Amino acid sequence: MKFIPKRPVILALLAVAGLAATASAFAYALPGPASCAAVGLAGFDTLADGSLVQTGSSAERRQQAMALRKQAQDRIARVYRAPRAQAVVLFLDDPAAFWPRPRNATGSTDFLPGRSCVVIGPQGRNVDVLAHELMHAELADRVGFLTRLRAIPVWFDEGVAMQVDYRAQFAESFDGGDSRFVRELDTGAEFFAFEGGRHTRHYAAAKREVADWLGSDGPRSLYPRLQRLRDGAALDAQAPQAAGRTE
Repeated sequence: MKFIPKRPVILALLAVAGLAATASAFAYALPGPASCAAVGLAGFDTLADGSLVQTGSSAERRQQAMALRKQAQDRIARVYRAPRAQAVVLFLDDPAAFWPRPRNATGSTDFLPGRSCVVIGPQGRNVDVLAHELMHAELADRVGFLTRLRAIPVWFDEGVAMQVDYRAQFAESFDGGDSRFVRELDTGAEFFAFEGGRHTRHYAAAKREVADWLGSDGPRSLYPRLQRLRDGAALDAQAPQAAGRTE
């Protein structure tokens, strides 16, 4: 006798298929946030400080990851004051293992409402990269997901992170030059342009612009000013006259 599924079973199967298709579309369209959402479903081990490492990572690399996170948090505290963001931090030995997209071998941060995921690849296991990525998570936590999307330009987000990133390739001073061009780079595609190493100069320019934006009040004024941005203040209105810059 031929089995004919009952209507509730058919509807349930259709619903599951619909959810699977929606999840696949989400992963394809937004692989970064989809990866962040999938954390906890993948094969990672949790360290004592809450960081995640790939299953099979050596004991030495696990200890190194926890020490590095502490160093990065301490640097942020020295520059800006203690961070509060509870980011998910993953240390990958194999960047290709993080579904649904391979990660770059250095570091990146992805965002969802109420959640940030910092992913550190094998070439990013240093305090500069981790402190940089943790500051992206800190900014997102303090201004909120929607404000970050609507009101935080890429140059500002990267410039804030660059204040705790001391890598030599981003140390261009712009003494006697003009770093303000970076404010005209409206999209991530423009800012992160790798052709001819332009992105290196963009990072350096963003670092200078945010340092000037902070002005004589210094980095320790950042957190209350981010709160004002969250409350609706305009970014340009927060720039102090002490920066000594005129348009």
